[in-house]
Amino acid sequence: MYNVSYNIKVTQRTNGRTEVLVFDFVEKYEWDSSWKNMTDKGTISLPKNLYYTDKDGAKHPLAGSTANVGGYTENPFFMRGDKIRIDCGYWYETGDGAETKPPLTTIFTGYITKVNPKMPVQIECEDNMYILKQVLAPNMVFKQVDYTAETMVKYLLV
Repeated sequence: MYNVSYNIKVTQRTNGRTEVLVFDFVEKYEWDSSWKNMTDKGTISLPKNLYYTDKDGAKHPLAGSTANVGGYTENPFFMRGDKIRIDCGYWYETGDGAETKPPLTTIFTGYITKVNPKMPVQIECEDNMYILKQVLAPNMVFKQVDYTAETMVKYLLV
């Protein structure tokens, strides 16, 4: 029997927060990756009684009276703009009953775009297109003779 193994790494990067939170379980996730949307986006649901591992390897509860998931006070766990990486793989039992856990593969790298702090916690994510969507484009015409897609993006991001 195959079981999914997760490793979700959230790197806090807004408002002076610098923690790295690692989760090894998710309740469910939904993903949409399409050329039509020109982005990868999805939603992760974390269960109520979940622990995260900090950068020192210590485990802490995600829920409880001291947990600040939603950002209503200082230093919440998740905020819009935090980096997120999701690694995934399958572990299975061999014929003799031993568990085999192969290396995980990175299936998503991006940013948190929205947090719903109700239990279960829902985190919406988007790939690097999130950064591009934060940039205001100038009100101008990019002539095809002068610009390629690459030079246009470079112009917008500088």
